Amino acid sequence: MSIEIYLFFKIGTYVCPAHS
Repeated sequence: MSIEIYLFFKIGTYVCPAHS
């Protein structure tokens, strides 16, 4: 997993935790 995808995933779950 690339760092870019990792950060995008972490930010995504942070902004919308329910989406996880």
